Amino acid sequence: TLTYPTVMHLQKPIAVGLEPLLSSYRVGLETGDLFFGTINISVYALVYFSCGLPLAPFAADMRNYMSQLRICRQDVPLAFILPTTQLALNLMGKSDDPQDLSRASIKRTQPEFFSENVLLDQKDSSVLYMMYLELFEMYILHASYDKMEAALREIYKLPETRLGGPHIMNYFFTFVDGLVGLRIGRATKKG
Repeated sequence: TLTYPTVMHLQKPIAVGLEPLLSSYRVGLETGDLFFGTINISVYALVYFSCGLPLAPFAADMRNYMSQLRICRQDVPLAFILPTTQLALNLMGKSDDPQDLSRASIKRTQPEFFSENVLLDQKDSSVLYMMYLELFEMYILHASYDKMEAALREIYKLPETRLGGPHIMNYFFTFVDGLVGLRIGRATKKG
């Protein structure tokens, strides 16, 4: 089930992958295969957000899933779900600063799910994911072109800006690259 939504976006609408991911998460919890379950819910969070669906049900569901993950001591998937949920809360006006997607903001807004182990500081996929979420937030909140361009340049300084193969996160990264690049390009033509 995990392979399906990570490659099916090449031929079908990405939202088709939501239900299989959620079902797989539940199977993982019920059978005790937490690794399988948590990978599926992490990808579910990204796919849901990428579909442009309503944010309030998403934030409520994610809080429920994060509670389950905290009980099971699964900090790694929280590293992907917490920032996505924070972005939803920011865009709904449920945080103290809608433009802040930092560790400190997540710690203030969602203290019951935060731990020092949750958000990794190393140059790995969670850092790249966080940088792209921040860029996506800048786009949605109409940040200045200079700010978005600077953020994009920081991403491109990383040794790797894509994950191997047709990974679902690459879909999101390319989507955000396109949105931001188009906006910067239009601004440059006008200026």
